[in-house]
Amino acid sequence: MLTNVGHLLTKRAAITPHREAFVEWERNRRFTFSELNTRSNQIASVLLTQGIKPGDRVATLLKNGIEFVESYFAIAKIGAVMVPVNWRLVSVEISYILKDSAASTLLLITLWMNCSLANAVSCPVNIGCDAPGAKPRPPIGRRTTTN
Repeated sequence: MLTNVGHLLTKRAAITPHREAFVEWERNRRFTFSELNTRSNQIASVLLTQGIKPGDRVATLLKNGIEFVESYFAIAKIGAVMVPVNWRLVSVEISYILKDSAASTLLLITLWMNCSLANAVSCPVNIGCDAPGAKPRPPIGRRTTTN
């Protein structure tokens, strides 16, 4: 079996689960290797249930923070290809990147779930957001539409 960066996180979490893996100074949050691995596995599981396979392209529209890191490891764990999209681009530029990369899935935070870009791919997935006023760790899942 080939080892990738996603598997390296799994190994590190087994060796030193309580050691600090990631610090977000802006939001005063700290994450252990075990927490990072668990959350990455949850995101990977959601992607697998959405039909993502090794080699598929998964776009991410995320700010710098834990959500980006979790998504990076999750996408690597399933062997998919991450297409990071700069959240500061205008919608025309983002749409071009999504079409040109042939990304079938877009990971984004709650803040952007109702934007038109979420509909630019066949499978937008909300991985949550820890913005001020939001719950600390919202659930992961596919966007639900209401009629």
